[in-house]
Amino acid sequence: MDGENTIIELLERIERATLTNKPILTVANLTAYTGYSKDTIHRLTSKRLIPHYKREGRLFFKRDEIDRWLLADKVKTQEEIAQEAETYCALNKH
Repeated sequence: MDGENTIIELLERIERATLTNKPILTVANLTAYTGYSKDTIHRLTSKRLIPHYKREGRLFFKRDEIDRWLLADKVKTQEEIAQEAETYCALNKH
């Protein structure tokens, strides 16, 4: 049983790794790539919150657009915030 789980995990990692080479993803590819469920992906597309394409009723996604979308809302580190504050104070001295 333990060996079977190891093989399944290895196959899942291989599948995710091969997805990084595909420029166009289907819903099934996208679920493996992002970890989002199919329901979540469909909800995001119906609300036009995720970049996608539709052809003959099927959904497609450009991997590079998905990467940008996934990383769009970066949370700044404390160091980045401190640097911005320092820069702001230096430029706005009265």
